[in-house]
Amino acid sequence: MRLIGILRSPYVRRTAVSLNVMGIPFELDAVPVFDKPERVTPHNPLTRVPALVLDDGEALIDSSVILDYLDEIAGAEKRLVPERGAERRHVLKLTTVALGAVDKAVWSAYEYRFRPAEIVHKPWVRHNDAQVVAGFTYLDAIAAKLGENEWMAGTQRMSQADITTAVGFTFVQIVRPNLGLAEKAPNVARFAARCEALGPFKAAAIPS
Repeated sequence: MRLIGILRSPYVRRTAVSLNVMGIPFELDAVPVFDKPERVTPHNPLTRVPALVLDDGEALIDSSVILDYLDEIAGAEKRLVPERGAERRHVLKLTTVALGAVDKAVWSAYEYRFRPAEIVHKPWVRHNDAQVVAGFTYLDAIAAKLGENEWMAGTQRMSQADITTAVGFTFVQIVRPNLGLAEKAPNVARFAARCEALGPFKAAAIPS
């Protein structure tokens, strides 16, 4: 299978890390979507990444949809979101908080990237940044209770909540460094550093 998108995208990267954790082989097609949209549109009419092109040519779009498919084919021993019950709901809740914070960081970063400086809407940026901090502060309270080898959702092994939290924190540190997120969410910072030192994360490192 072929994963389309660059690892600077947290959506592409959480997919790549998940593939690595599951041990599912893939080829990364590092297409910068803003520079080469014509290479993405045939696989996603919205011209967004990631897209995952399966061996039979079918293209899956949106990281959450892709990850749901990967859980399906990985089976019970490797899936990153439990199949049912309270444990599933808890993993999904934490994943949603982390992913929502990432979304807000993207919106703030794009406000500066795509608008001339004189028309940047700073109240909108502050609104989004506050939600980024709120999301990671919530996750920080959970991370504060973790032992050295424990995971965010209390699962026996790494879940999607861990991957999205770590990938999201690393991304926010890059695109919104002014937030001082490491100081506001120090426990998540330590947890993210622990995850980033693992092989599946290092194998999908953000290019320098």
